[in-house]
Amino acid sequence: MIKHVLLIAVLEEMEKLEIKLGALFEKRPEDWQEIYAATRRQIKLCIAELAKLAHDDLDMSEKDTQRLREVSDAFHDQTVRHQERWPVERIDLADPLYVQSFQTLRKASTAFKAVMYGLIERYHIQEEDT
Repeated sequence: MIKHVLLIAVLEEMEKLEIKLGALFEKRPEDWQEIYAATRRQIKLCIAELAKLAHDDLDMSEKDTQRLREVSDAFHDQTVRHQERWPVERIDLADPLYVQSFQTLRKASTAFKAVMYGLIERYHIQEEDT
């Protein structure tokens, strides 16, 4: 049970951080670049922690392990492309190309989180059944 609580807590933290990033488009505080860079680093730590917790604690089937790997790799690849194209100092929050890239990255994140939540639910139920 503790493992599932930790996974959910990290997922919820990641979601809060993503909301914080999205809010920068509307608020645009003077120090938005520092906030953006720090938040992006925190999200990266959440992703790494989620992968570690899932692999160490969920005792997943090979099929589920493969699915998580695929969605994690797709999310990682999209993140790398986004960050290479848009280093913080080049970001213009009003640039439609940046906004499109950010939205594509958010879709990859949503897919990653959906798989994580599905795995947590599946293995939580299996744990209760045993």
